[in-house]
Amino acid sequence: MACLKSQKLEIESLQQIFPKDHNRFQLLNCNPNDLRCRFIDGNGKHYDIQASITVTYPMTPPIWYSECDDAKLSEIMQELGNSQGEDNHVVLQVASLVRKLCDTHNVPLPDNMDKLTVPMKPQNDNDSDDDSMKSERIRKAYEKVILMETQENDVHEKSDDDSIDSEKASSKDEEVEQTLQQTLQKLNNQQDRQDQAQGLAAGSPNAVNRLMKELRLIYHSDTFKQNVFSLDLDDDSIYNWNVSLHSVDKDSRLYADMLKLKEIDGEGAIKLQFRFNDNYPSSPPFVRVVYPFILGSFVTQGGAICRQLRTNSGWTSAYTVESLIIQIAAALSQNDGRIFFGISSCLLEKVYTLERAQRNF
Repeated sequence: MACLKSQKLEIESLQQIFPKDHNRFQLLNCNPNDLRCRFIDGNGKHYDIQASITVTYPMTPPIWYSECDDAKLSEIMQELGNSQGEDNHVVLQVASLVRKLCDTHNVPLPDNMDKLTVPMKPQNDNDSDDDSMKSERIRKAYEKVILMETQENDVHEKSDDDSIDSEKASSKDEEVEQTLQQTLQKLNNQQDRQDQAQGLAAGSPNAVNRLMKELRLIYHSDTFKQNVFSLDLDDDSIYNWNVSLHSVDKDSRLYADMLKLKEIDGEGAIKLQFRFNDNYPSSPPFVRVVYPFILGSFVTQGGAICRQLRTNSGWTSAYTVESLIIQIAAALSQNDGRIFFGISSCLLEKVYTLERAQRNF
């Protein structure tokens, strides 16, 4: 489509003006999905900045973020996120970013800034019709997301009281056991049909048996009963786990972010997706963040969790899913992972996709 052709021209223009060895603004990586750049101030200090270009571009601007704790930079990125119309184009976004940063740090503008303009693109009736149809699809998608968010506003909070009497504890154990049995029954029915979800094969006996065993252990573990995390199976597939992380180190900044998130969505959980294959436990699961948007730590641009124990060289079959969840929770806190609140839920779904996570892992 015309907008993609224009975007490619803009990227080429940016790469020519800001090469990787530029003395002021370096375009380290740029493609139709992501942009990574570096600003160098008058003292030689580096500011690494990233942007995600969603499928709604250029109707919506790129999503800018940085690991730098710089108030002025955060203000600039927020301003870029509030642009409209033609100003959403990545070439104009970068031009505005460079001008604002140079003005803030009192350094001269780079050469050829006047060349940062939206390229002329061929326009015909078919292109116009395509853009019109795309706009209508996006508008309907937004309406659907808003409706879903409205229906999910009523969220029940769980009690924080640690002194549960024996009667309540027994009731809780019975509830957990009942949920486990229902889950196992669904899995057995699924296995009988030889129809694992997501296009996966029926599965190897070793992988299925190991995952079934781990599922039983988790449901009876203290960390699960204490609501450190919760889980459910995606499409009743033993190979696809959705994990909600409810607790991290209370001394970390991430914990404070999760409290703030709870005020917004009523839950305050970090949601992870685990995808296993037939080689488990010989090979590690693929793990990614699906909500909220995490900055820093070891979360890639697409949401994939990248750590050595998640690679074939760092993984051992002695690891369990529960231990992996606990290690991820600890590492997010210790490596100063933060929640970025400047992105809507509908845009987050476009940024944190399985395809992008696998590509950036």
